[in-house]
Amino acid sequence: MQTIPLKNKTIDLPNSWSDLNEKQALFVFKKLSLLFAGQIEPIQFQFELLRYFTGYNPKHQKKIRSLEVGITGLMYQLFYGKKHYRDLLYSERKIQENITYNLIQLSEKINFVFKIENENKIVPLYDFKRNPFYKTLSVYFNRDITVETNITAKQYVDCVDLLIAINNVEDEVMKKHCMIKIVAILNGFSEKEAKKKSPYFIFGTVFWFTSIYRFFKEHPIYSILYSGKERDENSISLGMSEILLYLEKEGYDFSFSGIKSGVLNYLNQAKQKGQTINPADVAASFQEAVIDVLVDKSVMAVKQFGFNKLVIAGGVAANSRLRERLTEASQEHDFSFYSPSIKLCTDNAAMIGSAAYYTKPDEYQQNLALNANPNLRI
Repeated sequence: MQTIPLKNKTIDLPNSWSDLNEKQALFVFKKLSLLFAGQIEPIQFQFELLRYFTGYNPKHQKKIRSLEVGITGLMYQLFYGKKHYRDLLYSERKIQENITYNLIQLSEKINFVFKIENENKIVPLYDFKRNPFYKTLSVYFNRDITVETNITAKQYVDCVDLLIAINNVEDEVMKKHCMIKIVAILNGFSEKEAKKKSPYFIFGTVFWFTSIYRFFKEHPIYSILYSGKERDENSISLGMSEILLYLEKEGYDFSFSGIKSGVLNYLNQAKQKGQTINPADVAASFQEAVIDVLVDKSVMAVKQFGFNKLVIAGGVAANSRLRERLTEASQEHDFSFYSPSIKLCTDNAAMIGSAAYYTKPDEYQQNLALNANPNLRI
């Protein structure tokens, strides 16, 4: 909160979305939806918020109105004369002008929701540190020095698809349907349940998810998968607007389903639009996004469990980029890293085949009804 000194007291005004409780956030989203719909002007939006947060009641304005058109003005002219009445009205209007000026100055302090750029263009600000409905909903995306979230890969990719649809379709019914679906997906509601929510709650949830999408799109590292601009030969140039590059960071579990779906959607949409893509860029971007998570989680495990050695094996250990990144991580975080030679990084099927080759043919005789058991001892 920001504390504003006045003549005889101070008032507290919110300085960020994090300063709002859920009721206040809902009010701001209500006014923001009216602003985006063109039903109110930016100055009116800020003034409405100022009244809401300070409890200001424009009694002086009502006094002037009663002097101008009410019985009070007629009685005043009757008892004190027209000249005295005009002087009083002029004085009250000057007071109101000063009040209005001061209120405008104060309302401009509420500047965390949007900014005005050239030609009076309204630019929303998406600086959320947490879910604005953090008490009502279990889903979170907390941003501080690091990011903490329980949004899954599939939820993110599905909501990005819907968000892009909202920004591209003109049909208002379809837009509303997509917004409801985002609320349902993020919060585990059915669409029927999501429809029962306040329209400002739905608007606010979509606005908040937009901040998450923009976080990845504008991030100095993650944005590499969203940019279609030309880059130098050592970086990856790719215009993948619907790829997931943040696999779930919490714990040691993660899923490739979201990023694989994102790649497939990107390729299909590029084909439908007749766009030319570079398969090598797509493959390199996919690899880099996956390796980011593998390295992060490996380092996290080494630190959490107090290990000083890390070993990789199996087919994935043959990936030269993974070996390179883990070597760098081991030097940075002071642990030993071991990887077998490439020729020993074989696929499990080859290992099983080798074991079968050295097994006596009559030792394990089974027909084709034999089921797989990954826990059999060799």
